[in-house]
Amino acid sequence: MNSLFHILKFPALVLFVNIVFEAKGIYYALPWVDMPMHFLGGVSIGFAGIAFLAFLRTRGFVSEMPFLLHAFLIMSFVGLAAVSWELWEFAADFMLNKHLQIDLFDTMGDMFFGFLGGFVLSILHRIR
Repeated sequence: MNSLFHILKFPALVLFVNIVFEAKGIYYALPWVDMPMHFLGGVSIGFAGIAFLAFLRTRGFVSEMPFLLHAFLIMSFVGLAAVSWELWEFAADFMLNKHLQIDLFDTMGDMFFGFLGGFVLSILHRIR
Protein backbone atom coordinates (compact mmCIF):
# COMPACT_ATOMS: atom_id res chain seq x y z
CA MET A 1 0.00 0.00 0.00
CA ASN A 2 2.90 2.34 0.77
CA SER A 3 4.26 1.73 -2.73
CA LEU A 4 0.92 2.64 -4.29
CA PHE A 5 0.88 5.90 -2.31
CA HIS A 6 4.44 6.65 -3.41
CA ILE A 7 3.53 6.03 -7.05
CA LEU A 8 0.31 8.09 -7.05
CA LYS A 9 1.12 10.97 -4.68
CA PHE A 10 2.07 13.53 -7.36
CA PRO A 11 -0.84 12.81 -9.73
CA ALA A 12 -3.20 12.91 -6.72
CA LEU A 13 -1.80 16.31 -5.71
CA VAL A 14 -2.27 17.73 -9.23
CA LEU A 15 -5.79 16.26 -9.38
CA PHE A 16 -6.63 17.86 -6.01
CA VAL A 17 -5.36 21.26 -7.19
CA ASN A 18 -7.37 20.83 -10.40
CA ILE A 19 -10.55 20.08 -8.43
CA VAL A 20 -10.01 23.15 -6.23
CA PHE A 21 -9.30 25.38 -9.25
CA GLU A 22 -12.41 24.09 -11.01
CA ALA A 23 -14.59 24.56 -7.92
CA LYS A 24 -13.28 28.10 -7.32
CA GLY A 25 -13.64 29.14 -10.97
CA ILE A 26 -9.91 29.76 -11.41
CA TYR A 27 -9.91 28.36 -14.95
CA TYR A 28 -12.60 30.84 -15.97
CA ALA A 29 -11.04 33.81 -14.17
CA LEU A 30 -7.48 33.00 -15.32
CA PRO A 31 -7.69 30.89 -18.50
CA TRP A 32 -3.89 30.83 -18.88
CA VAL A 33 -3.64 28.58 -15.79
CA ASP A 34 -4.95 25.64 -17.83
CA MET A 35 -1.72 25.08 -19.80
CA PRO A 36 0.65 25.04 -16.78
CA MET A 37 -1.75 22.63 -15.06
CA HIS A 38 -1.60 20.25 -18.04
CA PHE A 39 2.19 20.57 -18.03
CA LEU A 40 2.24 19.72 -14.30
CA GLY A 41 -0.14 16.87 -14.97
CA GLY A 42 2.35 15.44 -17.49
CA VAL A 43 5.18 15.89 -15.00
CA SER A 44 3.17 14.19 -12.25
CA ILE A 45 2.25 11.21 -14.44
CA GLY A 46 5.91 11.02 -15.49
CA PHE A 47 6.92 10.85 -11.82
CA ALA A 48 4.33 8.12 -11.29
CA GLY A 49 5.71 6.21 -14.29
CA ILE A 50 9.26 6.48 -12.96
CA ALA A 51 8.13 5.31 -9.52
CA PHE A 52 6.14 2.44 -11.07
CA LEU A 53 9.12 1.26 -13.13
CA ALA A 54 11.35 1.50 -10.03
CA PHE A 55 8.78 -0.57 -8.12
CA LEU A 56 8.79 -3.21 -10.88
CA ARG A 57 12.60 -3.19 -10.89
CA THR A 58 12.80 -3.79 -7.12
CA ARG A 59 10.36 -6.70 -7.48
CA GLY A 60 12.43 -8.22 -10.29
CA PHE A 61 9.79 -7.79 -13.00
CA VAL A 62 12.02 -5.55 -15.14
CA SER A 63 15.73 -4.92 -15.22
CA GLU A 64 17.70 -1.77 -15.82
CA MET A 65 16.82 -0.45 -19.26
CA PRO A 66 18.39 1.89 -21.78
CA PHE A 67 17.42 5.55 -21.55
CA LEU A 68 15.42 5.59 -24.78
CA LEU A 69 13.29 2.63 -23.70
CA HIS A 70 12.80 4.15 -20.25
CA ALA A 71 11.81 7.52 -21.78
CA PHE A 72 9.48 5.78 -24.25
CA LEU A 73 7.68 3.99 -21.42
CA ILE A 74 7.38 7.19 -19.38
CA MET A 75 6.01 9.06 -22.40
CA SER A 76 3.60 6.16 -23.00
CA PHE A 77 2.24 6.54 -19.45
CA VAL A 78 1.92 10.29 -19.95
CA GLY A 79 0.25 9.88 -23.35
CA LEU A 80 -2.27 7.40 -22.02
CA ALA A 81 -3.10 9.72 -19.13
CA ALA A 82 -3.40 12.77 -21.41
CA VAL A 83 -5.72 11.02 -23.85
CA SER A 84 -7.75 9.51 -21.00
CA TRP A 85 -8.13 12.94 -19.38
CA GLU A 86 -9.34 14.50 -22.63
CA LEU A 87 -11.78 11.61 -23.18
CA TRP A 88 -13.09 12.18 -19.64
CA GLU A 89 -13.55 15.89 -20.43
CA PHE A 90 -15.36 14.98 -23.66
CA ALA A 91 -17.66 12.59 -21.79
CA ALA A 92 -18.36 15.24 -19.13
CA ASP A 93 -19.17 17.77 -21.83
CA PHE A 94 -21.45 15.34 -23.64
CA MET A 95 -23.26 13.79 -20.68
CA LEU A 96 -23.16 16.56 -18.07
CA ASN A 97 -23.09 19.64 -20.31
CA LYS A 98 -19.90 20.86 -18.55
CA HIS A 99 -18.11 22.72 -21.43
CA LEU A 100 -14.63 21.64 -20.35
CA GLN A 101 -13.35 21.39 -23.92
CA ILE A 102 -13.54 24.77 -25.57
CA ASP A 103 -12.46 23.68 -29.04
CA LEU A 104 -10.07 21.38 -30.87
CA PHE A 105 -7.17 23.83 -30.42
CA ASP A 106 -7.71 23.77 -26.64
CA THR A 107 -7.82 19.96 -26.57
CA MET A 108 -4.68 19.60 -28.67
CA GLY A 109 -2.92 22.24 -26.55
CA ASP A 110 -3.88 20.37 -23.38
CA MET A 111 -2.40 17.13 -24.72
CA PHE A 112 0.70 18.91 -26.07
CA PHE A 113 1.48 20.48 -22.69
CA GLY A 114 0.88 17.18 -20.91
CA PHE A 115 3.31 15.44 -23.29
CA LEU A 116 5.78 18.31 -22.91
CA GLY A 117 5.70 17.94 -19.12
CA GLY A 118 6.44 14.22 -19.41
CA PHE A 119 9.19 14.85 -21.96
CA VAL A 120 10.90 17.50 -19.82
CA LEU A 121 10.72 15.18 -16.81
CA SER A 122 12.24 12.31 -18.85
CA ILE A 123 15.16 14.52 -19.88
CA LEU A 124 15.69 15.86 -16.37
CA HIS A 125 15.53 12.34 -14.95
CA ARG A 126 18.24 11.29 -17.41
CA ILE A 127 20.48 14.24 -16.49
CA ARG A 128 20.35 13.63 -12.75
